[in-house]
Amino acid sequence: ACILLIMEWMQNDLDKDRKKLILVIYGASLLCFVPYFVQSKGYFNHILPVKSFFVIGLGMSLIFRMNAIDKSSLKQIAFTIISLTIFVNVFSPVHNKILTKDGIKNMPLTHFLESECLKPCTFFAFHDSIEITNATAVHMGYTHGTRFPSFWFLPKIIYDLKNTKTKGDIDHTHKLKNKYTQYFIEDIEFYKPSILLIGKVPPIPNIEVFHFLDLFLDTPKAKQNFKKNYKKASVLKFNQGDYFQGTGMQERKMLEFDVYKRINNQSLKTNNAEPK
Repeated sequence: ACILLIMEWMQNDLDKDRKKLILVIYGASLLCFVPYFVQSKGYFNHILPVKSFFVIGLGMSLIFRMNAIDKSSLKQIAFTIISLTIFVNVFSPVHNKILTKDGIKNMPLTHFLESECLKPCTFFAFHDSIEITNATAVHMGYTHGTRFPSFWFLPKIIYDLKNTKTKGDIDHTHKLKNKYTQYFIEDIEFYKPSILLIGKVPPIPNIEVFHFLDLFLDTPKAKQNFKKNYKKASVLKFNQGDYFQGTGMQERKMLEFDVYKRINNQSLKTNNAEPK
């Protein structure tokens, strides 16, 4: 796409508007590489936009020039495009190992929840891998008892709690922290998950230890209510690489979760309402 963009930019055989349109499409193909490289997971949905914009740009470039091409050359052009498509897909194949519903059924988190979570299963997970927890909930029909797909915003808040200096920034950080603390408490009270999975996330810069429950249960009442309803039962460990075969994350990396079970052992009757 980069080479074709440069070549197109150097050509002067098309009118300005058509040339600009093709350049924009090739540029979009290059921009789509950004999330592909940032994610570094090799998912097919990350590379498809790159290939799609590339094919569109190449096709429009040929169509706009079709009138100037000898029709006897069309077979040669078609052969070139087909050969190029085959070449690209051989050396950059579409990833076909992404987990399906059947694959999720055989994964360690599913096995754990199937054996430990009351039916209908409602669980809460603090994690840093949205592809594992939420995919499991969706494909297995579980309820992930939180309004947040992941707590992606926490590292910044925790860092600022320790490092912010000015009063205005301190007040703003504490306001954010208190808001999300209240959301967490509301979600636990609303969903009443049978299982809590509190993951041990990667280190946060300048923070030696981070305890999720210490941050969110910061009042005596909140701690008392939590101890009344939940008790630590075990530790769950499994290999993250099992979920990312054929990608840049397939290397072995053990994820670890503290497991808390609901003491009153009551299954939740799910509904479609959302916590306020």
